[in-house]
Amino acid sequence: MKKALKYLLSATVLAVVGFCFAGCGGGEKTYEDEQGVVYSLKNNKYTVTSVKDKNATTFDIPESINGTPVTALANFVFAENLNLKTVTLPDSLEDIGNYAFSYCPVDSITLPQNLKFLGDGAFAGCALKEITIPDGITQIEGHTFASNPLMTVNLPANLVSIGNQAFAECEALQSITLPQKVETIGDSAFSDCTSLSEVKLPSNLTSIGRKAFSGCSELLRVSTEGGNSQYFSLPQTVTEIGDSAFMNCAKLKLVNVPDNVVTLGYKVFDQCTSVTAVTIGNKVETIADGAFGGCPITSLYLPVSLKEIGYGAFSLKDTSAIFYAGAEEQWDKIAIGEHNGYLKKSNVTFNTAA
Repeated sequence: MKKALKYLLSATVLAVVGFCFAGCGGGEKTYEDEQGVVYSLKNNKYTVTSVKDKNATTFDIPESINGTPVTALANFVFAENLNLKTVTLPDSLEDIGNYAFSYCPVDSITLPQNLKFLGDGAFAGCALKEITIPDGITQIEGHTFASNPLMTVNLPANLVSIGNQAFAECEALQSITLPQKVETIGDSAFSDCTSLSEVKLPSNLTSIGRKAFSGCSELLRVSTEGGNSQYFSLPQTVTEIGDSAFMNCAKLKLVNVPDNVVTLGYKVFDQCTSVTAVTIGNKVETIADGAFGGCPITSLYLPVSLKEIGYGAFSLKDTSAIFYAGAEEQWDKIAIGEHNGYLKKSNVTFNTAA
């Protein structure tokens, strides 16, 4: 996946840079400092637009030039500077453009407190081990910190969303706590974080994207504030869990699906080979194909709301304890796909009071 991600980012760099050379007009005033850093003046603010020394190991970006503040780094400005280790950013900086530092070996950086925007892939493929994101950032864009050896991530209190692949392939990351205002986790946001063992989710979370935590092979605890940290517990505010969201999370043991989820996506917990007990929330209507494929479930609770169970959704044994919250005549109305092991009426305990 790393090669594919790097290819995607490199292709994006070439495409957008090519567009800029073809369509960006002139007329802006520029300034070059003694480091060979080029700045462009617009609306009485400076943007760092390019650097001439591609072999430099360090840059110190000033707060102002002749009294005019430096407020932005342009898209791709340091991208693939293969010797760059450290950059000092000024307090005046508000905007770091798309892929600004992508695939530079930068291993340490302090983000200014006035920062308001972090672009797509801004630090993808760098060498960062720790990052503190300032409070002005409310959204982390796609690929922003993908493929970094991050061990510590401090997220801002005002963060609302985490973009697609934002922290994908951060293989040293062991735990993450999402702030209380976070509502959405994007597709593959933490996919293949192979050391991630604990995730603490906010009580406002509504959506978990496709493959959000897929391939997190050490993931053992997913909890919410006030919940039980010993098992998989999502906030009751969650309404959407994307396809393959927790696929190949081999250490998860117990799964509780929140009551507000209506559809469990394709292969959402596929190959979670330690999951033995599953409780499906009371509004779930559809369990998609392969949802719990490869999970050695011994205890399963199914709600009366259930209307459809997809092909190979469960890998049950003849000893599995299956409880259905409805009556036998309600069970007969559920559309059950093939290859669901021992999910048969004869093996189900019904709620006789239903």
